[in-house]
Amino acid sequence: MNIVRFSRRKVCGLLAGIFAAGAAVSASRAALVDPTFDVLQTRTAAYTNVTVTTRAESYIMIFHSTGMNSIKIADLPIEVRQKLGYAVSGAARTQQPNDMTKVAARQLNVVNQSLKPFEDSLKQQWLSRRSALKINSEVIGTLLAILLLLHFSFSYCCHLICMKARGARSFLVWLPLLQWIPLFRAAGMSRWWCLAFFVPVLNIVAWVLWSWNIVNARGKHAVWAILLILPVTNLPAFLYLAFSSSAPEAPCPSAPAMKFRTTGLQTA
Repeated sequence: MNIVRFSRRKVCGLLAGIFAAGAAVSASRAALVDPTFDVLQTRTAAYTNVTVTTRAESYIMIFHSTGMNSIKIADLPIEVRQKLGYAVSGAARTQQPNDMTKVAARQLNVVNQSLKPFEDSLKQQWLSRRSALKINSEVIGTLLAILLLLHFSFSYCCHLICMKARGARSFLVWLPLLQWIPLFRAAGMSRWWCLAFFVPVLNIVAWVLWSWNIVNARGKHAVWAILLILPVTNLPAFLYLAFSSSAPEAPCPSAPAMKFRTTGLQTA
């Protein structure tokens, strides 16, 4: 009985040793298999179909799609170092963003170099065609004359609106920006509303209120206030307020009212 138990223990120990030896052999075979990468990106280049054949302390040897090369360990990304079994310190992890920044800057420099011929051609075309653009004193004088004509036309319309609305005269109506002071006065509003034109959103409120009040001051129908507020029809409505008669518009015709004569007693 003791012999049988001893033989069972011996057989179990032998099987355990065989399994341990097999695991060690498989691990050693796995360690001997050369690592492969579809794409290996380093600091200076990128390789495809890479097989690592030699792993030294400071470099590795690789076969890739175009030949054979040696790469320094410092040029490898952290993930590749870890996969190849190299120790990665905390300092190397902190330097990875700097390495990526350098790679991005290098790629950007390559792009700038590729776009430089296109930029040079644009500069040459501009220099060759700039002489064809004859911007002389006559052109500048014409543009200034057109701007002055538009300004005086707008100021004259503002003058007519102020005169026909309130009958007030002011030289400010001929000055840029300041012409809104008599316009607000003609609409019965405070001159401080001019500052609202320089404030976003509030300038829309000021324009709507002025449009409504100036139409009422001119004695026109409320439809003209709506047309003055809208961005497409505001110019025709503005010209109508300037050149139309100052008499208020007649109300809509209605049914004639019945008139009765009444007689009263006259007392002495």
